[in-house]
Amino acid sequence: MMLDDLSALGERLATVYAQYAAAREAQLPARVRTALARVDAEYRAQWEPLQATMDQVEGCIKQAVLERGASVKGAALHAIYVTGRVFWDSTYLDIYAASHPEIQPARKEGQPSVSLRKVSA
Repeated sequence: MMLDDLSALGERLATVYAQYAAAREAQLPARVRTALARVDAEYRAQWEPLQATMDQVEGCIKQAVLERGASVKGAALHAIYVTGRVFWDSTYLDIYAASHPEIQPARKEGQPSVSLRKVSA
């Protein structure tokens, strides 16, 4: 089955990436690995609080735009307000259309689509 083939390819790719990372790491002298770990820690201490602040500000912006009900444009970012989608109970409408065929021209059906998801264990 092609899905199983695709899954196997993904697993193989992950294995190759892991082997590459291990081989690359093995080529680094211990002193370099130690120095890189210090650099990682130093910069992580800087980017983690920044990311947390960005996440908080983003949440505040989204809430403000929702309350305003309109998009807001800055110099570099645009917070775009999107109205809620309208959904209809198609089962109910199909029953209704059976006795009211005049509404059939209003029925539109989009193209099917496919999404791939990992099977949970």
